[in-house]
Amino acid sequence: MLWQRLLAVAFSVALLGYGVMTLGAEISISQNSAEAVGTVVGVQPFRRSPDTITVEFPTPAGVVRADVEDDGYNVGDEVAVQYDQDHPTRARFKGSHGQVLAGVLFGGLGVLSAYGAFNPRWAFRKRG
Repeated sequence: MLWQRLLAVAFSVALLGYGVMTLGAEISISQNSAEAVGTVVGVQPFRRSPDTITVEFPTPAGVVRADVEDDGYNVGDEVAVQYDQDHPTRARFKGSHGQVLAGVLFGGLGVLSAYGAFNPRWAFRKRG
């Protein structure tokens, strides 16, 4: 029984951590954002998830390359990006907020998992 609870706690911490980090990055971009027009310099295709697009764009500190998850772009395409001025490699396509849903979903699953770990009557009740 103890190992189940410890496993549930570890799982909930991992989910909560991912959710908080993802939402933190999105909030950071939203609050401290700048915009630029960049060029797609690389595409790493994935079958079951969005492609990883490498975008190169100018910032006041110089040219930056950042990886952004999305589909439908080819090398050489010009794209509008928003980036965090303090951390320019944190970037997204302008108007894209896809990671917010992932952060909320994984954070919520982490909360439910933590609830189950600390409320054994709910998660580990004997059945039958």
